Amino acid sequence: MQLDSIYLLKTGFLFDIIKKSIKGYAYIILVYQRKEDMNNFKDKAYQYIKEKILSCEYMPGQKLSESMLTEIIGTGRTPIREALLKLAQEDFVYIKPRAGTFVKPIAIESINELYQLRKIIEPTTAAMCKEQIDTRVLLDFCDRFQELSVSEEPSSIYLCNTLDFEFHKYIISCSNNTRLIDFFTSMIEDAYRISIYNALSMKSNSAENTYKEHYSITQAIIVGDSDLIRKRYLEHLSQSQLASIEAARLSI
Repeated sequence: MQLDSIYLLKTGFLFDIIKKSIKGYAYIILVYQRKEDMNNFKDKAYQYIKEKILSCEYMPGQKLSESMLTEIIGTGRTPIREALLKLAQEDFVYIKPRAGTFVKPIAIESINELYQLRKIIEPTTAAMCKEQIDTRVLLDFCDRFQELSVSEEPSSIYLCNTLDFEFHKYIISCSNNTRLIDFFTSMIEDAYRISIYNALSMKSNSAENTYKEHYSITQAIIVGDSDLIRKRYLEHLSQSQLASIEAARLSI
């Protein structure tokens, strides 16, 4: 009889432990789920705001309202603030104490630094990788540039700039250098924002000139002349740099 009581006591004790363990496990799952949901909300907010900045729907220097973003994105303030902090770390926005969060202006110094890097990296990479570049892919890009050069659709501005950077990213990808590709992809995001701002400021190359410049780069790669590749690249990047500086001066 005594053994039965001890057995029941132990069984009840173990049952109580099991119940507590299940509750604890459920709590851990709930906390983890909430954390995962918060991360999803933060990622959603981050992607949304970043896309608006890159496309210049949120213009350089514009103040970003947390309450407005909360309403548009459909999330709480915490994910919005975390997203803005991440964007500040990536230099897309800056946070001014007691004033708010603002889209980073496009500075002439930043433009010059960006194009200095592009002029070092892109012509050299294209010349080194000319044998690995599929010229059929480049010619397909040129066909699409030519189509956009005669388009009167307002969206052609964005399409032309997107195509421009896909062209340059493709050539860099032919290096098969993961570090170079990752670095260039990160760097080119800021260049994309600058080019969209140029177009909106009516300071970018015309779509026709953009087509001609990319076609000349393509022809140089087809010929396989490294010096000509570098020359055509530098001509194209210099034109883009001048247009960017002109647009940036308008915003000062």
